[in-house]
Amino acid sequence: MLLRDCMSLSPDELSLAKSGLEQITKPFSDLIRTLFGGATEEIGAMLTDSFRARRLGRLATKILPKLKAQIEQAGITPGQVPDNIWAPALEAATLTDDETLQEKWAALLSSAADPELTSSVQVCFINILAQLSPQDAKFLDAIFEQATTPTFNFGGSIGSQAAGTERELFALYFSRVEPGGRESLLAPEKATALQWDQFSIAKDNLLRNQLLEEARLSEPFAFDEPQLALTGLGSAFVRACGSRR
Repeated sequence: MLLRDCMSLSPDELSLAKSGLEQITKPFSDLIRTLFGGATEEIGAMLTDSFRARRLGRLATKILPKLKAQIEQAGITPGQVPDNIWAPALEAATLTDDETLQEKWAALLSSAADPELTSSVQVCFINILAQLSPQDAKFLDAIFEQATTPTFNFGGSIGSQAAGTERELFALYFSRVEPGGRESLLAPEKATALQWDQFSIAKDNLLRNQLLEEARLSEPFAFDEPQLALTGLGSAFVRACGSRR
């Protein structure tokens, strides 16, 4: 059930959702009050669906502990997170069992709670993260780490950073995301159809979400192979969703 569907719940259903959530999230009551304005009833209604028990379990045992740990590790005094950030973020975060993505959701909420970073956390980050697989997220992190050279005139958009050729990113994917011994040394032309599909799906999803872009290099930086670059949006997204531990 989406948050906007709360109005369709009966008073008894809302009371039940609130009661159950208060009990299971009691250790994090101060955190919920600070970050989400004490919106226990709204969170309970949001999670009242056929998967409610599993989603409440993820919230209490995964998302909130990770969020609390990241805030403590960052050493910040958190502020209240805007409603249009925390509500859809919690709704999406409680739908995944993957540890990598749960860490990303916790990091995004931690960034949004940081008074110095909250303005850099965009609403679109929620939709982007919800569309990434664990492999996509790991691949993007690896690209971000690799794209550390200063920006130069390589034909990308302002704020973008050179990431490498498709061949280089293929090798990066199989060394960092899907390591498998010899696979990390594979050239694209020697890859199996499955290996090529794994890489292509991740690359295309990052391109579709405008986290990567194809860069047309100008002289003297032109190469035979097309270059891919991390966009300004991609860099900001990685920083906002990066673990603060």
